[in-house]
Amino acid sequence: MDNFWKKYLFVLLLTLAVMGADAFAQINVSAQIDGKAEVYVGGQFNYYIVIDGASQAGQVDMSPLSKFSPKYAGKRSTTRNRAKRFVVVYSLTAIEAGALKIPAVKVVVGGRTYTTNPVTVNVKEPSRSDKIELAMDVSRKKCYVGEPIVLTVKWFIHEDLLKVRNGVRDFSFNVPAYVSGDFYVEDVDGQGVRQANLEVNGLGVFYSTQNVRYKGRAGTMVSFSKVLIPKKAGRTRLGASSVSVKLATGSRRGIWGREMEYDTFMARSGGIQLDVLPLPDVSKPDGFYGLIGKYEISASAKPVRVNVGDPITLTIKAGGNKYLKPVKRPDLNAVSGFAGNFKTSTEQSEAVIRNDFKIFTQTIRANSADVTEIPPIPLVYFDSEKGRYVTAFSEAIPLDVAATTNVTAADAEGYSFVPATREIEAFKRGISAHYEKADALEDMGFSISAAIASPGYFSFWALPFGAFLISLAVRFAGQNSPEKMTARRKRAAAKNAIGKLKGSAEDGLSETLVTAMRGYIGDRFDLTSGSLTPLECERIIAGRTGDGELAGEYRAVMDRCERSSYAGASAEIDASVVERVVEMIGMIEKRAGR
Repeated sequence: MDNFWKKYLFVLLLTLAVMGADAFAQINVSAQIDGKAEVYVGGQFNYYIVIDGASQAGQVDMSPLSKFSPKYAGKRSTTRNRAKRFVVVYSLTAIEAGALKIPAVKVVVGGRTYTTNPVTVNVKEPSRSDKIELAMDVSRKKCYVGEPIVLTVKWFIHEDLLKVRNGVRDFSFNVPAYVSGDFYVEDVDGQGVRQANLEVNGLGVFYSTQNVRYKGRAGTMVSFSKVLIPKKAGRTRLGASSVSVKLATGSRRGIWGREMEYDTFMARSGGIQLDVLPLPDVSKPDGFYGLIGKYEISASAKPVRVNVGDPITLTIKAGGNKYLKPVKRPDLNAVSGFAGNFKTSTEQSEAVIRNDFKIFTQTIRANSADVTEIPPIPLVYFDSEKGRYVTAFSEAIPLDVAATTNVTAADAEGYSFVPATREIEAFKRGISAHYEKADALEDMGFSISAAIASPGYFSFWALPFGAFLISLAVRFAGQNSPEKMTARRKRAAAKNAIGKLKGSAEDGLSETLVTAMRGYIGDRFDLTSGSLTPLECERIIAGRTGDGELAGEYRAVMDRCERSSYAGASAEIDASVVERVVEMIGMIEKRAGR
């Protein structure tokens, strides 16, 4: 009996030791801000999560603060009197003046959930200047659910400010529509260059600058646009956008000479009312996959005079809209009069966007000489101006297809013959006209070793053998061409990602998972995976599959994993999440096609 209790006590102590110190330590989690720093509307300020007494930083759920555009800014740890402290830092955007209340957030530490205290930050309204103005406009104030509209923000800077060196600095934009949750936010296709130093509500923007006269005054106009896609029907208000900026107001004598003095100013636009209508369910045609707005389609082919089986390059242009990512490659085999008359290549080049059109290139081959044209290709969309579904068609492309003759062995030998009275029998055309009877043949003898050594025979067998070796080298080189390597990369994307996920250890699971998810999108769609953000992955999946819900879930998992990696814990990421990611990869494979 004594041995039993000794063993029981040993097991108990061992179990408690494995549970770790977090189960017994007094853990305190709180939120803080820097009360001494001046915070202005549209400006950023630091928000600190302080974790005392834990052996790890924990996982912070920042979703309650999404309207403040939280951005992870790092973490640090200190040890004092054997007590460890972790501080996780986020940058938040002040969205309004006055006592701005920051609600509590949840932090998971050692498997337990803690709630921080709410904090209040005093936000000042900056001064106004007549030398800066902000305006906001949309392409349509009445639209449908899922219809892309373009929101453009324009910031005017008076030329007097630009005459002073560093007269304008530390500007920060706030566009509430980007973070309201009422819209999907996308880039406008084919405009501008992404600049790392211009970020709006956590999003990189495309922007342009130009010298203008605005309301009779000379200056520079900074403008940027984003595509907004309404998620639900109803009346929606786009809140006023603002820009907070430091402007030079004078100078003073400093240690190193004259130094500029700055004050913080703000410019604010007006708000915009949007009426979002639901799509009608009646008369929805087959082939509609969500295009809303105004679209057109055209096609061209080269060459148009071919033999049966010759390759024809078919170029399809679909567009006429500022937002083209949802436009899919037409399914040619579903086009009336196409599947039975043409064969399509499995190798397809990536679509390119040029001059407001998305361009697809495909190789096709006519099956017979009866084919006279490439039939019209349809594109189904909802015309928001007319309020009804429309099917646009490309023009039919005439073809001149010539028949080819199949030559059989019998045709080549020409065994069919006719009688003749000439000294040599006359046969119909064919190589059998040169056949002789066996008694006319003379045994000349043949030695393989002599043939190999003979110069004449050597050239006879060496040349074909050399050609064979060259063909092998060409084939091997072709297998390693960029096109082939890209195709292999795409085919192996899902297998590689799932292999990484199933072989991942529990420790560091969040980082492994988000890396595999990012790597899969990069490999599957021939992109640089290391630079892909969760938002960009969502856009790619939605554009290639047409499934916005699947794309949103994929992004949400990546966001959770990144937050978990930043905070140093993986409490909410377990095997069930990995299984779901594997399922989502399988769904993307099925819906994205080749």
